[in-house]
Amino acid sequence: MKKGLVREKNVHEVVQNMTKAPLAVVTLADELASMAATYVATYNADHEKWNAQIETRKAVEVLNLVDVKPMRPLILAIAEKMQEKEVNKEMRLCVSAAVRLMVAMKTRVGNVEKGFADAAQKIYSSEIKTIDDLRIELSSFIPSDMEFQQMFTTARVSNSKLARYYLRSLESAAGSVNQPWHIPNDNSNDINLEHVLPKETEGNWPQFSEEEREQYWKRIGNLCLLRSRDNSTLKSSAYRDKKLVYKDSQYTLTKQIAEVEEWTTSAIEKRQMELSELALTTWPF
Repeated sequence: MKKGLVREKNVHEVVQNMTKAPLAVVTLADELASMAATYVATYNADHEKWNAQIETRKAVEVLNLVDVKPMRPLILAIAEKMQEKEVNKEMRLCVSAAVRLMVAMKTRVGNVEKGFADAAQKIYSSEIKTIDDLRIELSSFIPSDMEFQQMFTTARVSNSKLARYYLRSLESAAGSVNQPWHIPNDNSNDINLEHVLPKETEGNWPQFSEEEREQYWKRIGNLCLLRSRDNSTLKSSAYRDKKLVYKDSQYTLTKQIAEVEEWTTSAIEKRQMELSELALTTWPF
């Protein structure tokens, strides 16, 4: 945050160069003590630092869920240096940036790591002062609308918490809910992640080859939300049986699946294309 991207093996040398005089040592120690409290707050959505910043509290909750590690210096810099009115907006922007990188599978790309470090350093030095400044800085490596939508159409999700977050946010956007990107109280005991095409087909899905099942069962277009009690008996049931449950679901996007005559690779691709359009309004950049 103070010196740009620094690898762990170079930390000692960088700190030595920063603290050649006794006063510089004391100054750095004071800064670290102050930033340590802020750093803790960025990992705790319930921290008292966010008492007057409700939107930031929500954003911190989501950022800790997606946990894009290279973004941590930027999150710290925003929390430590930006004015309160800017913090709310910039943390929301960070949520969209993080999700776009997760979907595009670019969280560990070199230019992303350096890009976040550079942005953090520019915030710390007051070169970046507003959300517009930050958006311009990040736009060189955050997926554009076109790239994000394109990657979303084929995205697969293995992490169930992340998948539920995506689907609940998309559900909120479909219902025109304000701040659809924020989903509190993710309780898997109440809301289950349902794979329409199941992992184990048990002979009930002859329309899918083994290769297709492996390729499509984790696709976002094959996922939906169900209340736990509705999901408990479906398991590897045939699509014609699952449709009856989907039809009565309280979730709009789940209910829409029941309108499809037969669940095939084409049906999954079509649904995922529709969800990709909704994703642009869910996580705007």
